[in-house]
Amino acid sequence: MIENKAQFSGFELKLIFKSQNVINIEDDLIIKGISIDTRQISDGNLFVPLKGENIDGNTLIKDAFEKGVLASLIDREYYEKNKSDFENLPLIIVEDTLKGLGLLANFHRKRFDIPVVAIGGSNGKTTTKEILSHILSVDNKVLKTYKNYNNQLGIPLMLLCLDETYQVAILEIGTNEPGEIAYLSELLEPTHGLITNIGKEHLEKLIDIVGVEMEETFLFGHLRKFNKMSFINYDDKILSKYANLLETKYVFGQDEGMHLTYKVILDENLNPTLSIKTYDEKNFDVEIKGIVGHIQAYNAAAAIAIAMELGEETDIIKKALAEYVPESGNGYGRMLVEIIGQNTVLNDCYNANPNSVSAALDTLNLYSNYKIAVLGDMLELGDNTVEEHKDIIELASIIADEVYLYGSIYGGLELKNNCSHFSDKNDIVKTILKKDKPTTILVKGSRGMRLEDVIIGLKSS
Repeated sequence: MIENKAQFSGFELKLIFKSQNVINIEDDLIIKGISIDTRQISDGNLFVPLKGENIDGNTLIKDAFEKGVLASLIDREYYEKNKSDFENLPLIIVEDTLKGLGLLANFHRKRFDIPVVAIGGSNGKTTTKEILSHILSVDNKVLKTYKNYNNQLGIPLMLLCLDETYQVAILEIGTNEPGEIAYLSELLEPTHGLITNIGKEHLEKLIDIVGVEMEETFLFGHLRKFNKMSFINYDDKILSKYANLLETKYVFGQDEGMHLTYKVILDENLNPTLSIKTYDEKNFDVEIKGIVGHIQAYNAAAAIAIAMELGEETDIIKKALAEYVPESGNGYGRMLVEIIGQNTVLNDCYNANPNSVSAALDTLNLYSNYKIAVLGDMLELGDNTVEEHKDIIELASIIADEVYLYGSIYGGLELKNNCSHFSDKNDIVKTILKKDKPTTILVKGSRGMRLEDVIIGLKSS
């Protein structure tokens, strides 16, 4: 669990939540750290009880006090029903404890006058964040998104980690339903913001590409409202029009005339070199041996654009990217190249949507040897589910020599001649191991498919 030491006085708590909602708390009380888990409580914490799938955190408030918290948030409805159980306890009554956590985090964020970079978009958020953090960490202490802490719970927890030692914060903002980006932007109050691209994500609730655009570009709207810097990916056809709509902007892309123009050349190992040209005539080449393919190079270009605008020196950018190696995470990766025996595995199984799978297949297509695409279901596509999976089958069957499909959605569709459906990931591993020639294997699926099991199986065989 990520920890924080954010401090709040009783007086500040009354400012945040209004005095009438703060009971049995004196102005000079000092809270040290916010906890959402009774298993992780430290003395002096404020407890924020959250409602989970299996338990209502409000039922754990008394336990939290026994473990050393000085005060707790509590849902108003729960408090009114159980008021007699909480006599004389220092409590803050709120309509929604998750939103209450957000109020605490936003108050804490306002204490810091540092660059806060928000990274949104359909694909590439984490890779861009990691590359940018790697660059800026050379001469800054950087707070960056931990694991998948990019939602209504994760963003507040990240903000509460801010302290005076950090020079910059780089935080992802994710969404799976309308209104989340607007809410997270208000919490985060970013000074700089990037939307990596607009693609087919979370269509179950965002409905279509127009819905995705409307949701993601709330970030631009927030930045425009406060005259903060928007980074515009001009290569994205949907996002390019915002270059004419926004005033405070940094535009980057592969066309000439941008604030930053870049070209990509891949070497024999598919590692990219980016040739950078900026509006203020800072021209240089960057070799990145730790990534492969064009898509990862595009993410790197976005990171370079932000680093340049934040004043990073070109020599530091070049040195940092020459040393960059993506993390493997918990076995799943984001276009992480792994050599397993005679096979080259493109570990891109962290998550999947139609655009990211198409991009991954484009990278697989760059390899000249025998190619296998291992693809898992793409989730949260709503009414578009069947058609999007059919389109991926069509594309994969053209690019890969063999396509191995996993998941109930793919299992219900008609397959091409070079496609096979598996109901057991171990059978995928066994089939791959029977190959007697060097093969490039793409592994890609939604998080719920846990296709890293295939890679773990290959490594252990």
